[in-house]
Amino acid sequence: MTALVYDIRHAFRSLRRSPGFTTVVVLMLALGIGATTTLFSVVNAALLRPLPYPDPDRIVSVSLATPMFPGSGVDNWSVPAWQRAARSLEMLAAYGPTEGTFTGGAEPERLTGTKVSPDFFRVLGASPALGRTFLAADDRSGAPPVIVLAHSMWTRDFGADPNVLGRTIELDGKTYTVIGVMPADFRFPRSAEYWTPLKLSSWTHPIPGKDGKPQFVTTFVSVIGRLRPGVTLSAAQAELANLRSHVTELRESIRSWRVDVMTLHDRMYGDLRPALLVLLGTVASVLLIACANVANLLLVRAAMRRRELAVRAALGAGRARLVRQLLVESLLLALIGGAFGLLLPVWGLKTFVALGPESLTHVPGIAIDGRVLMFAFAVSMLTGVLFGLVPALSVYRDDPQSALKEGATRIAGSGFASSARKLLVTAELAIAVVLLIGAGLLAKSFVRYLDIDPGFRGASVLTAGVALPSTRYSNDTTIALFYRNLMGRLRAMPGVQSATATAVLPLNGYSMMMPARSLGLADEGESSSGVPSITSTNVGSSFFRTLGIPLHAGRDFTDADDAGAPPVAIVNQSLARLMAPNGTAIGHHFTMQDRTVTIVGVCADVRQLAEDVNVKPAVYFPLRQTGFSIYGNIAIRVRSDPLALVPALRQVVRDIDPQLPLTDITTMDRRLADSMAPRRFNTLLLGTFAALALVMAVFGLYGVIAYLVAQRTHEIGVRMALGAQGRDVIRLVLRQGVTLTVVGVIVGLAASFALTRLLASLLFRVQTTDPVIFVSVPVLLILVSIIAMLIPARRAVRVDPQIALRAE
Repeated sequence: MTALVYDIRHAFRSLRRSPGFTTVVVLMLALGIGATTTLFSVVNAALLRPLPYPDPDRIVSVSLATPMFPGSGVDNWSVPAWQRAARSLEMLAAYGPTEGTFTGGAEPERLTGTKVSPDFFRVLGASPALGRTFLAADDRSGAPPVIVLAHSMWTRDFGADPNVLGRTIELDGKTYTVIGVMPADFRFPRSAEYWTPLKLSSWTHPIPGKDGKPQFVTTFVSVIGRLRPGVTLSAAQAELANLRSHVTELRESIRSWRVDVMTLHDRMYGDLRPALLVLLGTVASVLLIACANVANLLLVRAAMRRRELAVRAALGAGRARLVRQLLVESLLLALIGGAFGLLLPVWGLKTFVALGPESLTHVPGIAIDGRVLMFAFAVSMLTGVLFGLVPALSVYRDDPQSALKEGATRIAGSGFASSARKLLVTAELAIAVVLLIGAGLLAKSFVRYLDIDPGFRGASVLTAGVALPSTRYSNDTTIALFYRNLMGRLRAMPGVQSATATAVLPLNGYSMMMPARSLGLADEGESSSGVPSITSTNVGSSFFRTLGIPLHAGRDFTDADDAGAPPVAIVNQSLARLMAPNGTAIGHHFTMQDRTVTIVGVCADVRQLAEDVNVKPAVYFPLRQTGFSIYGNIAIRVRSDPLALVPALRQVVRDIDPQLPLTDITTMDRRLADSMAPRRFNTLLLGTFAALALVMAVFGLYGVIAYLVAQRTHEIGVRMALGAQGRDVIRLVLRQGVTLTVVGVIVGLAASFALTRLLASLLFRVQTTDPVIFVSVPVLLILVSIIAMLIPARRAVRVDPQIALRAE
């Protein structure tokens, strides 16, 4: 310990004598370690940290894999069958989203809640902070309405009143009794402000059909369960699939859907895994480049200290002691760099999460905790060993006697140290090639994604959600009257060009579906030419004009397309081509609910879902014929800034119904930008780190070439004295650098062919071996490297031969 303390004190003094060298190394390491720690903080919270429930690995999410959606909900008929007979699960619970207008505050507030079955909280092992959760009696039809509050709603709307239990609140005009408050750290589902009973039993009763036979209505809910100890996911999945195959209430087409069972953790955060691991690998690669650069700097420093180390060896210091001294210096530099690197996540972690996709903002506990600190310490120690090992080995292999007899600088440029420097630079360039190719693929993919026509023109369009309380809007007449008043007031506002109502807005993450056979087409699976289910949307008059959706044939809906008029519909181009491959779909008919519907228009293809890359066939019906819903959206096209209309819009709604809040007020341009946020985030981040890797790799190449030129100053002087021209010297210098660069590029290309496959899930219409990227990146790197090498080459040309001949 005495010797170690001496080595640490000596390392401090040595580094203090070289402030420039120490500053450069610490900053380089701080950047690499800080970036890696920042990414690890996110990976730790999203992928490594278990969910905050007892035995979280036994909590599973059950879903169905349908032809259209690989992870959809479970039908209301399968859940009771599983609850009765499943032996692989201790408990099973269902839940589904709901919303309610809370009128107990200063302003009406639209809240997002969740309807849950009685075992929901018991499956999660969650206990309330106050009161109780639901009992079986609360879930029966006719039971008094009860509610459990989220901690956020309790503190915001009730001032964290401990006497809130037993109080009544109104949601959508319905009175609920508060029976419990959940803890602050309970956030499932993520956006829930409250929970109410699901009452699934009321959904599992057949209704009489028109032919007198019982008709079974299928709805879908989300399902979670708790595995029995020792039961595997595959065993639970097989049992649930077998039980579901005997549910007679389901149509055969629905009964054949595959049952998927996965851990709840994977269901919540599995989509983040590919992008986070790619980004973590990227910053780790940047850290490796930083280590290689630091190792090169330490090799140069060891060469400059060659005589000093030789004298210490002559005075009795063994090689192991000298190696230990250098490793202590390396570890000390790494720990200092790691300490400064922690400032990056401390200052930038919240900004990083805020700039990321929305799914990242819902991950709880993204912070610097004990595991992150241990990771930062471990990375610092590992990097210290990595970049300190090479110069330590060079000293271990060196002969102290030759160092005392010969010019240290000249001899240090050969042998193990010289080979190590070249190898490190080659590795840096190879890593830079991999990162640049990955960034190029993502950038090209993002450009291709931007080229997709969304089908609408969102500029100057303001949108908002409307949810009418069913207690005050209990029939079609009152709902239609509200929308008629609202549309009339909006269209009369100054600056408004048009306004419309719609059941669903483009890019809102939700889409109604209808079977293809409803339009006389073969469903997918029924024939080789079958088509998937068709997107169905109910829209108001002027919908296509307001959203800027081009009509390629026919007409838009008008106010005359009401319940008394002949049923009409508009189809998109994809559906029109299926219905009339060699002609026009205008005038075609199909039967729906015993009524003949006529197609009166063909519109452009619109991306209904944010993840749509291949637009689905779609049909639009007029709201005045299908009937307005208590849940809807409005869109307003204005002549100026749409957000400037928000106060006037709120006032119009308040004049019609003072207790009605508007939700999700934003512009269509903002919706479109948000839909691209994940791809933009991945591209920007990987591109930034790739550019940083390029700069660091080229800096490392420049340093090695500059050092080699300094080592060959005497040789260059001899060559110039014997008649060599400047271009000959430049060619000599470039030959060394280009060789290193080409070798690095070749290694990087070989690695890229293997590693870019990891990006496949993040790419869009771009191959992982895109030839343009694989050619342009090496060309770019070689050109930038040549520019970097020209600086020391030109410096060598300007050296006076007489001075060069005397250089040692």
